[in-house]
Amino acid sequence: MKKIIIIGIAFLISSSAIAQMPPSPQPNGNITNSSLDKFIGTWVWSNGTETLTLVLKKENILLAFVENSRADVIIGFHKFEQGNTIVESSISYVNTNFSDKHSTIICGNREGFGNPNEIGCSIKNTAKNKSGQLTLVINSSLNQLSWTLDNREGIKIGNYDYTFSYPRSLTLQKQ
Repeated sequence: MKKIIIIGIAFLISSSAIAQMPPSPQPNGNITNSSLDKFIGTWVWSNGTETLTLVLKKENILLAFVENSRADVIIGFHKFEQGNTIVESSISYVNTNFSDKHSTIICGNREGFGNPNEIGCSIKNTAKNKSGQLTLVINSSLNQLSWTLDNREGIKIGNYDYTFSYPRSLTLQKQ
């Protein structure tokens, strides 16, 4: 009898955990996400000799893996300068859309799940021909953005460059 009660409790716990999973995109669906709005804008970091500028905007994009399904994401463009030298920049494409394939950053989160002040991103480091895993966390005043950049998980074959063209950790200010 005790085993049946334990199995019953375990079943109830697992059922409630499944019920709390975010909804999956459905064919012809549209997932909107107002929690992304606070990330929109121009963000700048500078240490006196280096400057990183991000321009982030929200776009409702067509998802490639679900028939006619759309979702809100953040797309972004960046410029990294060392002194008067532009190391890399996609800022000139800021007026393009995701489908134009000029954005160098794509981010998202699932509204109502996890930390609403954090988004996970992929960033293209074009100068090094690689991508990184970027985490952006906005502060409670919505005027500072914490940037943490890491290499993607997985097996690296050959002479893999673990460095990036720009700092791995910094705080950007909203402009």
